[in-house]
Amino acid sequence: MDEKRPPNGRHPGIIPSVNKFGGLVIRHYRPDDEPYLMELERLSPRGEPRPFVHFRERFIDRAMLFKEPYLFIAEKDGRPVGVTSIAIKETQIGNEYLRLAYSFDTRVHPKYRRMGIANAMQEEKLNFLYSEGVHGLYADVISTNVASIRMLEKVGFYKLRMILYLTYTPYPLVMPPEYDSYAYDEPQTDIVEETFGWRDMYVPDVATSVLNYNFQQFIAVHGEAIASVSLYDQSLVSQQISADEPWPTVEEVRRRARTWRLFDEVGSRNKDLLRQLFDQIRDYAIISNVSKLVWVVDRSDPVPNFIFNEASDQKDYWILFRPLVNDWEPAWNQKPIYIDAREL
Repeated sequence: MDEKRPPNGRHPGIIPSVNKFGGLVIRHYRPDDEPYLMELERLSPRGEPRPFVHFRERFIDRAMLFKEPYLFIAEKDGRPVGVTSIAIKETQIGNEYLRLAYSFDTRVHPKYRRMGIANAMQEEKLNFLYSEGVHGLYADVISTNVASIRMLEKVGFYKLRMILYLTYTPYPLVMPPEYDSYAYDEPQTDIVEETFGWRDMYVPDVATSVLNYNFQQFIAVHGEAIASVSLYDQSLVSQQISADEPWPTVEEVRRRARTWRLFDEVGSRNKDLLRQLFDQIRDYAIISNVSKLVWVVDRSDPVPNFIFNEASDQKDYWILFRPLVNDWEPAWNQKPIYIDAREL
């Protein structure tokens, strides 16, 4: 595991206690859990109408994108049978600075479902978050997963916002670039901060956390106007593969075409500049062994129409939110929120 430590001094993935629920042990992650966790992933397809699973070299790799991740393992009969992950973030809602936790990668082995394991992990996770002074917990759930949405609503979550998971295919550039454009492998943070810094759930460390995954930031300028799009190779972290597909080897995955995740778009009002960057990225993807581009946006975000119109596929996700502080409700500013490109 990465040896960097979160601000509270705990090692990533460590929880402070081991609890027992009728023979079930909830404990922290250990590297030797990996074969069992990858088995859980393979046995936990989701999404409709084409169920998928997340392939990765290590189950923990998605969590390690975040500064402060924690994995809770449910162990029964001497083996991991469940897992749930969280990442705690320093962020803001309605100009109030606070701590939120993102919940993801929850899996339970099919043979052990309907035995209260998910509830036991949830209880331990909530107790931990209360002790850490976290204000709220949220999760991203595909809109077709009605069972999960209803289950979360029963335990205090509510639908906060719908977000759109947009997929594009690479395409050759038809027109030559009209405006000056540049590519950087280090984030130009000022323009991103100016565009997104006021949004609810904004975190400034997304670009720096994905620098080692072929991060690039494309910028176009014309006079005083500016546009920018950042990306990283999400397939170096994990890949969505069909649930019916044979489980690939790591070598087979590395030979596959890549998936680029686009994020931190700047210049929505300068749609011609933004369109040029988008076209350049799609053209560049063709010679970079990239088969898919992914862009996730808040449904209420005023981005140019071409971002929606040119998508080859769209999935709708709900962000579900649960306050964790008594008598506290976040004062959402009713404007587009910030979408963290490490999620989904």
